Amino acid sequence: MTRFLKYALLITVGTILSCGTTKDNSAPSEIYTTLIAEGMQRDFMFIAEVAFPLQSNAAINAGNALFRATENNGSRIVLTDDSYQMRFINDSIQANLPYFGELRTAAYSDVRDVGIIIDEVPHRLDFKIAENKEQIIVDFKVDAEAEQYTGMLTVFKNGKASLVINGANRLGLRYNGSIRLIE
Repeated sequence: MTRFLKYALLITVGTILSCGTTKDNSAPSEIYTTLIAEGMQRDFMFIAEVAFPLQSNAAINAGNALFRATENNGSRIVLTDDSYQMRFINDSIQANLPYFGELRTAAYSDVRDVGIIIDEVPHRLDFKIAENKEQIIVDFKVDAEAEQYTGMLTVFKNGKASLVINGANRLGLRYNGSIRLIE
């Protein structure tokens, strides 16, 4: 198993386990209900609120030193700007997400922006409603200008969400945030 697949599997399992094991009997949010009722045909966006970079211990230690006396650390970064989003509009994906992590390819360099920038029609865009777990799973694969990305967005019934995204040239990253409908 390649190192990339191990990291992707680790992030996915961590996301699933972090959702908890107790049954949530609260009513679904209006956003969740609307997305299901309209068969995921509604335009919506994911707003990233916290980033969880997958990094080596050395990078985490360096980040911890830089983030001293803040609410952040090398493995958890709070995003204070709600402009960090991924939008699902018709059959396309638009994203502007910050990237915190390590490059896997030493020669890779996109000098225009180090963030995750996407404005494309994906190769794969699958929506699945996991009713027994009360989740909506959005699985995608897209080629942006500088990189290929695969990802999985999990929308929970309370309107919160978790996005795991992996690039061809960088380590994976998980974001937690919320969902909003686009009017």
